[in-house]
Order: sequence, then structure tokens, then C-alpha cells
Amino acid sequence: MKETWLVPQTDLLEWKVKPRQLRINMIEARLSNTNPARLSNTNPARLSNTNPARLSNTNPARQSNTNPARLSNTNPARLSNTNPARLSNTNPARLSNTNPARLSNTNPARLSNTNPARLSNTNPGRLSNTNPGRLSNTSPARLSNTNPAKNRNNLRCSVRTLPLL
Repeated sequence: MKETWLVPQTDLLEWKVKPRQLRINMIEARLSNTNPARLSNTNPARLSNTNPARLSNTNPARQSNTNPARLSNTNPARLSNTNPARLSNTNPARLSNTNPARLSNTNPARLSNTNPARLSNTNPGRLSNTNPGRLSNTSPARLSNTNPAKNRNNLRCSVRTLPLL
């Protein structure tokens, strides 16, 4: 919804002459105390204690200890050691070396040079210059100005030389 401003008739001439002062007056009208419901205590539900469910202890489930599952130790799975898979060493796959694929060199494809496509130069398409489209200048559409759709230098120059209006 577009805002409309009521302009006094006596100020029209002055505001036409001074547009900067018009902007200042409009900003001041929005930032002043003319809207008491927002900037004063006339709205008691927001700025006072008349809403007890929000600002007092009348809601016991939120601000007291009547909810034991949240504020006490009655939930042992969360606050004690009764869940051994989380707080002890009974899960060997997580806390020990019994999983060799993760913690040792028994997986050669990950930790050694037995996978030549990853760790050596035997794959020429990735690590050498045998693929001219990627690593050399034989692809003119990527590495030179022969592609006019990408490098429109003539149009840029003509636009730059236009006289300023």
C-alpha cells in the first residue's frame, strides 16, 4: 500500500523551492513521537506487566521446576551414563582401532600410491598437456579474443567514446 502525505497548503511553495528540506521534514515526521502507540507506553500489552503469561511466573511449565524432564535428572538417557553407546568405550567401532578401514593403512586405494589414476601421472587427461583443450592455447574460443560473443571489445570502445550529455 502506498503511503500518502498530507501537505499543508502554506508550505507548498517553500517545499518546491527547497526539495532537500522537504525530504528532511518527511523523515522527521516518521521518526518523531507522533505515533504514540509505537513510541510510548499507551500500548500496555507490549510494554507493561499486564500480560502475565509472558512477564511473570504464572506459567509454571516455562519458568519453574514443575517440568522434571527438562530441569532435573529424571531423564537418565540425557544426563547420566546409562547410555553406554554415547558416553563410554563400549562402542569399539567409534573409539578404538578395531575398524582398520578407517584408522590404518589396510585400504590401499585411499592411503597409498596403488591407485595410479589419482596419485601419479599415468592419467594424461588430468595431469599432463596431452589434453590440449584444457591445458594449452589450442582452444581459441576459451583463451583468446576470437570468440566475439564473449569479448565485445569493439562495442565497449564505441560506448566509451560517446560524449557525455
